[in-house]
Amino acid sequence: MSYTKKINVKRCIINTLKIALSAIVAVEIAEFFKLDSFISAGIIAILSVQPNTKQETLKAAISRILAFLSALLISFTSFKLLGFNSLGYGVYLLLDVGVCVFFGWTAAITINAVLISHFLLAGRMDAQILINESLLFVIGVSTGFTANLHLRKNIYQMEELRDSTDSSILRYLVHISKSVANKKLREEGEELFNRLNSDIERANFVAEENYKNQFNLDDTYDLEYINMRRNQAHILYQMDKIARSISLKTISTDRVEDFIKKIALERRNYERASELLEEFYELDASMKSIPLPVSRPEFEDRARLFAIMRLLEEFLQAKSEFASNNN
Repeated sequence: MSYTKKINVKRCIINTLKIALSAIVAVEIAEFFKLDSFISAGIIAILSVQPNTKQETLKAAISRILAFLSALLISFTSFKLLGFNSLGYGVYLLLDVGVCVFFGWTAAITINAVLISHFLLAGRMDAQILINESLLFVIGVSTGFTANLHLRKNIYQMEELRDSTDSSILRYLVHISKSVANKKLREEGEELFNRLNSDIERANFVAEENYKNQFNLDDTYDLEYINMRRNQAHILYQMDKIARSISLKTISTDRVEDFIKKIALERRNYERASELLEEFYELDASMKSIPLPVSRPEFEDRARLFAIMRLLEEFLQAKSEFASNNN
């Protein structure tokens, strides 16, 4: 079973428990206050346990409140003009559904229909029944939404996934340093790239969940980290293909290999990102002083090394930008 499927199964179990418990709690509270049609509070709670993140919960809460107020106004007008009958209720439904669809409050349509039907059955919309229905709404919706407030950023899991991704970066970099002039390592490179992408996908899933489960939207560290690693993964893939196409071992290839290994050891040290970039420029300048190639194979290999150097520059720049943005 994939990581995403495991998370979905876990979420399904949690949501099932939330829905059942929310309904029971809402009914008990409504019955305690001796509200008419107290069972409706449980139905509203069930319909309210829909969002999966705090941000979605907040948006849904606001939309349901606005939709309920709108429903009260529409139903009062409809019943006042047409009476407490099927025609009055039908006109209310027609107008309320139209308003909810227009404003994107479709999830509130059923809740409103349940509560407004009580006015139809009672044949009145006086202060007593208005308070009763408003309390049913507040109890049902607040109970359902409270069930979602347990959601928190999964900090420890994200740390583990970052460590796993960093380790995959290390293995891939070490592999690239060994694959220069070694075409036999092709299959290993593909496997390492797929593993790295898998780690990034898992980390991205949790990072997005964490971001949506906070009210402070300024904390984008994990999302920026994922974007950096995804960019670096594609850079490494291109670098690996070029490295395997180099045929000759030279002073230049040895220098590049050693520098790639150094980057691998510093993969988690973001404070050193700018220093590594400076060291790269020094290496780049020193390689330009190496005598020009004299044969065609040497010339082609030098061109490939030049391409690897440019990719290394992109790799380090991505890390340096991430470090500077998160100081």
